Amino acid sequence: MKPLIFKYYYTLLIVLFALTACKKDEFINLTATLSSDSTLLETTEDTLIIFNLELTEKLSEDLQIEYEIDTEEINKYINSEDFESYVEYISDLGDQWSRSNFNPAGINTLIFPKGSRILKIRIPFFDDDSLEYNEEFYLKVRAKPSYGLTIMGEIEPIMVTVEDNEENIDIGALVGEPIDDLEEAFEGALVAIDEDFNFKVVAINRKENIDREYKAAYELLDERSTHQIKKDIQAVSQSGEVPISMINLFYENEPLFGFVENMGDLYEEDLWLMGLNSYWAFNTYEDFDD
Repeated sequence: MKPLIFKYYYTLLIVLFALTACKKDEFINLTATLSSDSTLLETTEDTLIIFNLELTEKLSEDLQIEYEIDTEEINKYINSEDFESYVEYISDLGDQWSRSNFNPAGINTLIFPKGSRILKIRIPFFDDDSLEYNEEFYLKVRAKPSYGLTIMGEIEPIMVTVEDNEENIDIGALVGEPIDDLEEAFEGALVAIDEDFNFKVVAINRKENIDREYKAAYELLDERSTHQIKKDIQAVSQSGEVPISMINLFYENEPLFGFVENMGDLYEEDLWLMGLNSYWAFNTYEDFDD
C-alpha cells in the first residue's frame, strides 16, 4: 500500500505544481490611465473623424467606454441627422471594425478589449446638398470600469468642427458687381424661391457670429423643413401681386421686421427681394406657440 500512497501524493504534487506555475504566468493588471490623442478635430461632412484612446498599461479585463455628442452650449450645433448614431472602433489587437451600441439617450458604449493599449475610433458624417453653417459639437468620452478595474485620468471634451462642403452661389451677379469675399457679402442667408414656391438656401454668411436661435430660425427655411413658419412665409410670398424671387434672411434685435425691394434695375425684368428679420419671426412665433 505504501507505494500506492506515495504514487498518489507524488501525482497530486505534480498537478499542484503545474497549476501554481500556470497561475504565476497568468497576466493580471486592473489599473491603467486612459487618455486621448486629440482635443480638437476638424473634418468635412463627406468624410469622417478618427482619433485614438490610449491606456498606459494593458488590462486583463475588458474596459467599457461611453461617449456622447453634446451640443447644449454650442451655437453652431450639429444636427442629429448629419451624423451616424453609432461609431466604429478597432483595437491594436483587432482585425475588423466593430460598431458601438447606441441607446435613445444618446450615449454610445464600446469595448476597449483586454490586452490592448490603443483603441481607434471613427465617426462617419453624411454628405448632403444643403447649404449649412460649419457645425460643431463636443465629444465626451469616459471610462465605465467594472470587474475591479481602476482607471485613472480624465479625457477633456473633444471639440469637433464639421465643415459644410457646399459653396455659395456667385451673389455678385445679384448686385451687379464682383464680390471678393462671398462669405461676408451679406447678413444671414439668401433663400431662392422657384416657380412652385419651393425654398432653397443658395448663400450663407458662415463668418457671421450667430446664436442658437438664429441657427434654429435659419433652418426653418431650409428645403428639408416642414415648419409652420416656412408654410406661412411661402403663403405670403405668393399671396400678393409682387412675385417674390429671393428672401434675405437676417437676424437682428431691432424693430425692422422686414422689407420688399425690386432689384430689377440690374436686370431687364423685375427681381423682387423680400427681407425677413428672423429674430422677430422666430421669437414671436415661439412666444405665440407657447
